[in-house]
Amino acid sequence: MGEVISPILVRHIFILNLQAHDNLRQAQEKVTCGVVLVRSHLSTLAREP
Repeated sequence: MGEVISPILVRHIFILNLQAHDNLRQAQEKVTCGVVLVRSHLSTLAREP
């Protein structure tokens, strides 16, 4: 019984890990995008007299 469940369980955990990794990557991209927006906004403010 254990041998039958294990591959399915391993695959399920692997898929969950992939999804979590993808979510983390998307979150990091959003943070990077936000930082770039803030920096460009600050540099625009700095240029104004």
